[in-house]
Amino acid sequence: MTAKKKEVATTTEHLPADFGLAEQIAQDLKALQGQVGGAAVMQIRMSGKGFTTPDGETAASIRGIIVDFASANMNYPGVYDKDKPSAPNCFAMHKIIDQLAPHPSAPEPQAEICSECPLNKFESGVGKSKACKNTRKLALVQENATEESPIWILTVPPKSLRYFDTYVSSTLSGRHGVSPICAVTEITMDPHEDYAAPRFAFNRLLEEPELVQAYSRRAEAESMLLQPPRLNVA
Repeated sequence: MTAKKKEVATTTEHLPADFGLAEQIAQDLKALQGQVGGAAVMQIRMSGKGFTTPDGETAASIRGIIVDFASANMNYPGVYDKDKPSAPNCFAMHKIIDQLAPHPSAPEPQAEICSECPLNKFESGVGKSKACKNTRKLALVQENATEESPIWILTVPPKSLRYFDTYVSSTLSGRHGVSPICAVTEITMDPHEDYAAPRFAFNRLLEEPELVQAYSRRAEAESMLLQPPRLNVA
């Protein structure tokens, strides 16, 4: 015997006259971004010896497709302690460097825009370095990835920025006339450094089916790259 479906009484008595259900749902979805912390992204860890991928595999090099990339500035209060890492008090993420500005969720914005921030100037940190950590975040999929393959995030540290930027502007754009998503990139560690120092090299151009699949992941990659960091580091 099938139970009768209970009818739910509805009323708009306490709703505004211009209430629209679809519009309200859209607003709620947008508001969720500020109500919860960012989901954990799949980060590639690095050391002077190589890489550890999110699935636990270690390798001296990584070969993959840079689906997208963005700049990220992170400022940490106090002196860095690797045994007791702290969350950044100010951070910015954007695909255009000149448009970097503190994210609305940053606890202590240090300036209106990053280009005018005193902590984003050389010699504001230790020695001649900047107090604010400038990085590039790369959204990678492995070579021969499928539509279900995970997107991994690799963070290019400050001392390696010029190597990545030169690879993009001179090797890919200048020599091959393509953007990073069009090529397989080989990422290795500089053997002359004892810290994480990634270097980038062109491997090959993608075939058309590979390129179409890579572009189909672009929106997902951008969302991951522009996601604010988690502020609970415990």
